[in-house]
Amino acid sequence: MEHVDNAQTMGRAAGRAMAGDPEPYDYTPYIYSRVLGIDWQAIGKLDPSLETLTTTMRDGGRVVAYIRDGRTVGVLLWQIADGLDAARSLLTRRIESPADLG
Repeated sequence: MEHVDNAQTMGRAAGRAMAGDPEPYDYTPYIYSRVLGIDWQAIGKLDPSLETLTTTMRDGGRVVAYIRDGRTVGVLLWQIADGLDAARSLLTRRIESPADLG
């Protein structure tokens, strides 16, 4: 996994581990970009071979959940500001319909 979030979080975890902290590293990093005025954020596993559920938000942004064995394994936020915490929470829940993404 690449990007600033992963580098900062993993660096802190590595420092704690070297200092003897036994807590495992289980953080799921995210990536983001802005290209030609289009913003997106992705967290978890985004794989086009997985089942997907998509919803369009009131502001026109989109949320795509990637599902494996009934569990959300990845989330793509398209043109949605400040949705990363909500996307991260989707990784802990079963998603059965697009209505569950809002």
